[in-house]
Amino acid sequence: ANAFCLPGGKMAVYTGLICWILHDVQQFQQRPLHTADLIMVFGAHVQANGQLNRCLAARVQRAAQLYHAGYAPYLLMSGGINPEDGLSEADTMQRLAIQAGVPAARILRERASHNTYENLKLSQPLLQQVQAKQIIMVSDWFHLPRINQMAQAQGYAQRQMVAAYADNPCWYNPQLRVRAVSREPLAIVKNVLKGYF
Repeated sequence: ANAFCLPGGKMAVYTGLICWILHDVQQFQQRPLHTADLIMVFGAHVQANGQLNRCLAARVQRAAQLYHAGYAPYLLMSGGINPEDGLSEADTMQRLAIQAGVPAARILRERASHNTYENLKLSQPLLQQVQAKQIIMVSDWFHLPRINQMAQAQGYAQRQMVAAYADNPCWYNPQLRVRAVSREPLAIVKNVLKGYF
Protein backbone atom coordinates (compact mmCIF):
# COMPACT_ATOMS: atom_id res chain seq x y z
CA ALA A 1 0.00 0.00 0.00
CA ASN A 2 2.82 2.42 0.86
CA ALA A 3 4.54 1.79 -2.44
CA PHE A 4 1.28 2.57 -4.21
CA CYS A 5 0.56 5.75 -2.24
CA LEU A 6 4.02 7.29 -2.52
CA PRO A 7 3.93 7.97 -6.29
CA GLY A 8 0.40 9.31 -5.90
CA GLY A 9 1.55 11.61 -3.11
CA LYS A 10 4.41 12.91 -5.19
CA MET A 11 2.08 13.53 -8.13
CA ALA A 12 -0.34 15.42 -5.89
CA VAL A 13 2.47 17.68 -4.66
CA TYR A 14 3.73 18.16 -8.21
CA THR A 15 0.26 19.06 -9.50
CA GLY A 16 -0.30 21.38 -6.57
CA LEU A 17 2.91 23.26 -7.31
CA ILE A 18 1.95 23.68 -10.95
CA CYS A 19 -1.45 25.07 -9.89
CA TRP A 20 0.29 27.42 -7.45
CA ILE A 21 2.60 28.69 -10.20
CA LEU A 22 -0.27 29.33 -12.60
CA HIS A 23 -2.38 31.00 -9.92
CA ASP A 24 0.42 33.35 -8.85
CA VAL A 25 1.25 34.27 -12.44
CA GLN A 26 -2.38 35.18 -13.02
CA GLN A 27 -2.39 37.30 -9.87
CA PHE A 28 0.76 39.14 -10.96
CA GLN A 29 -0.86 39.93 -14.31
CA GLN A 30 -3.93 41.43 -12.68
CA ARG A 31 -2.14 43.75 -10.28
CA PRO A 32 -1.63 47.36 -11.43
CA LEU A 33 2.00 48.31 -11.94
CA HIS A 34 3.38 51.25 -9.97
CA THR A 35 6.56 53.27 -10.31
CA ALA A 36 9.59 52.01 -8.41
CA ASP A 37 13.23 52.79 -7.68
CA LEU A 38 14.77 50.11 -9.88
CA ILE A 39 13.97 47.34 -12.34
CA MET A 40 15.82 44.09 -11.66
CA VAL A 41 16.25 41.63 -14.51
CA PHE A 42 17.04 38.00 -13.71
CA GLY A 43 19.61 36.30 -15.90
CA ALA A 44 19.54 33.05 -17.85
CA HIS A 45 22.03 31.27 -20.07
CA VAL A 46 23.03 33.59 -22.90
CA GLN A 47 22.88 31.12 -25.75
CA ALA A 48 20.27 28.62 -26.86
CA ASN A 49 21.16 26.30 -29.74
CA GLY A 50 24.25 28.38 -30.47
CA GLN A 51 22.34 31.64 -30.79
CA LEU A 52 21.23 34.42 -28.47
CA ASN A 53 18.67 33.10 -26.00
CA ARG A 54 15.50 34.92 -27.07
CA CYS A 55 13.90 34.27 -23.70
CA LEU A 56 16.70 36.25 -22.05
CA ALA A 57 16.45 38.95 -24.71
CA ALA A 58 12.71 39.25 -24.05
CA ARG A 59 13.34 39.86 -20.35
CA VAL A 60 15.72 42.71 -21.18
CA GLN A 61 13.35 44.13 -23.78
CA ARG A 62 10.50 44.21 -21.26
CA ALA A 63 12.71 45.93 -18.70
CA ALA A 64 13.80 48.50 -21.28
CA GLN A 65 10.16 49.20 -22.14
CA LEU A 66 9.40 49.80 -18.48
CA TYR A 67 12.41 52.11 -18.17
CA HIS A 68 11.36 54.17 -21.19
CA ALA A 69 7.80 54.33 -19.82
CA GLY A 70 9.17 55.95 -16.66
CA TYR A 71 8.52 53.16 -14.20
CA ALA A 72 12.03 53.30 -12.69
CA PRO A 73 15.27 55.26 -13.24
CA TYR A 74 17.65 52.28 -13.04
CA LEU A 75 18.03 48.75 -14.39
CA LEU A 76 19.95 46.06 -12.56
CA MET A 77 21.13 43.08 -14.60
CA SER A 78 21.81 40.06 -12.38
CA GLY A 79 23.68 37.01 -13.64
CA GLY A 80 27.19 35.59 -13.65
CA ILE A 81 29.10 33.52 -16.18
CA ASN A 82 27.01 30.54 -17.16
CA PRO A 83 29.00 27.29 -17.36
CA GLU A 84 26.86 26.09 -20.27
CA ASP A 85 28.13 28.73 -22.67
CA GLY A 86 30.89 30.54 -20.75
CA LEU A 87 29.26 33.92 -21.34
CA SER A 88 28.40 36.63 -18.84
CA GLU A 89 24.67 37.04 -18.38
CA ALA A 90 24.88 40.52 -16.83
CA ASP A 91 27.23 41.83 -19.51
CA THR A 92 25.05 40.46 -22.28
CA MET A 93 21.91 41.93 -20.74
CA GLN A 94 23.61 45.29 -20.38
CA ARG A 95 24.56 45.25 -24.07
CA LEU A 96 20.99 44.39 -25.07
CA ALA A 97 19.58 47.15 -22.86
CA ILE A 98 21.94 49.73 -24.37
CA GLN A 99 20.84 48.59 -27.83
CA ALA A 100 17.27 49.18 -26.64
CA GLY A 101 18.14 52.78 -25.78
CA VAL A 102 18.84 52.58 -22.05
CA PRO A 103 21.85 54.77 -21.08
CA ALA A 104 24.80 52.78 -19.76
CA ALA A 105 24.95 55.06 -16.71
CA ARG A 106 21.50 53.81 -15.73
CA ILE A 107 22.44 50.13 -15.78
CA LEU A 108 23.91 48.28 -12.81
CA ARG A 109 25.43 44.83 -13.10
CA GLU A 110 25.62 41.99 -10.61
CA ARG A 111 28.07 39.62 -12.28
CA ALA A 112 28.71 36.77 -9.81
CA SER A 113 25.40 34.96 -9.24
CA HIS A 114 24.63 31.48 -10.57
CA ASN A 115 21.07 30.94 -9.38
CA THR A 116 17.97 32.83 -8.27
CA TYR A 117 18.95 32.86 -4.61
CA GLU A 118 22.29 34.47 -5.49
CA ASN A 119 20.61 36.90 -7.90
CA LEU A 120 18.69 38.31 -4.97
CA LYS A 121 21.44 38.05 -2.36
CA LEU A 122 24.31 39.48 -4.38
CA SER A 123 22.21 42.30 -5.81
CA GLN A 124 21.48 43.84 -2.42
CA PRO A 125 24.72 45.88 -2.17
CA LEU A 126 24.01 47.40 -5.59
CA LEU A 127 20.48 48.28 -4.54
CA GLN A 128 21.88 50.04 -1.50
CA GLN A 129 24.24 52.08 -3.68
CA VAL A 130 21.30 53.76 -5.42
CA GLN A 131 19.03 53.56 -2.33
CA ALA A 132 16.54 51.39 -4.18
CA LYS A 133 13.82 49.93 -1.98
CA GLN A 134 10.89 49.54 -4.36
CA ILE A 135 11.88 46.94 -6.95
CA ILE A 136 10.21 45.73 -10.15
CA MET A 137 11.43 42.19 -10.83
CA VAL A 138 11.41 40.96 -14.43
CA SER A 139 11.77 37.37 -15.60
CA ASP A 140 9.89 34.65 -17.46
CA TRP A 141 6.35 33.98 -16.29
CA PHE A 142 7.04 30.55 -14.75
CA HIS A 143 10.00 31.91 -12.76
CA LEU A 144 8.13 34.72 -11.00
CA PRO A 145 6.35 32.79 -8.19
CA ARG A 146 9.65 31.30 -7.03
CA ILE A 147 11.37 34.69 -7.24
CA ASN A 148 8.55 36.23 -5.24
CA GLN A 149 8.84 33.71 -2.40
CA MET A 150 12.62 33.89 -2.26
CA ALA A 151 12.58 37.70 -2.37
CA GLN A 152 10.18 37.78 0.54
CA ALA A 153 12.46 35.47 2.52
CA GLN A 154 15.40 37.81 1.85
CA GLY A 155 13.58 40.92 2.99
CA TYR A 156 12.51 42.45 -0.31
CA ALA A 157 9.40 44.03 1.17
CA GLN A 158 8.41 46.31 -1.71
CA ARG A 159 8.44 44.27 -4.90
CA GLN A 160 6.40 43.86 -8.06
CA MET A 161 6.57 40.91 -10.45
CA VAL A 162 6.52 41.47 -14.21
CA ALA A 163 6.68 38.74 -16.84
CA ALA A 164 8.28 39.11 -20.26
CA TYR A 165 5.64 37.96 -22.75
CA ALA A 166 6.18 39.85 -26.01
CA ASP A 167 8.40 38.08 -28.53
CA ASN A 168 9.30 35.51 -25.89
CA PRO A 169 9.44 31.87 -26.99
CA CYS A 170 9.36 30.82 -23.32
CA TRP A 171 5.78 32.05 -23.42
CA TYR A 172 4.40 31.40 -26.90
CA ASN A 173 6.31 28.22 -27.80
CA PRO A 174 4.24 25.25 -26.53
CA GLN A 175 7.27 22.97 -26.17
CA LEU A 176 9.15 25.49 -24.05
CA ARG A 177 6.07 26.20 -21.96
CA VAL A 178 5.61 22.52 -21.17
CA ARG A 179 9.30 22.16 -20.36
CA ALA A 180 9.18 25.15 -18.03
CA VAL A 181 6.08 23.97 -16.20
CA SER A 182 7.52 20.48 -15.79
CA ARG A 183 10.87 21.69 -14.43
CA GLU A 184 9.85 24.59 -12.21
CA PRO A 185 8.16 22.48 -9.46
CA LEU A 186 11.42 20.55 -9.09
CA ALA A 187 13.32 23.82 -8.70
CA ILE A 188 10.83 24.94 -6.06
CA VAL A 189 11.26 21.74 -4.06
CA LYS A 190 15.04 22.01 -4.34
CA ASN A 191 14.96 25.61 -3.07
CA VAL A 192 12.68 24.69 -0.18
CA LEU A 193 15.01 21.87 0.86
CA LYS A 194 17.93 24.32 0.82
CA GLY A 195 16.01 26.69 3.07
CA TYR A 196 15.73 29.47 0.52
CA PHE A 197 12.00 30.05 1.18
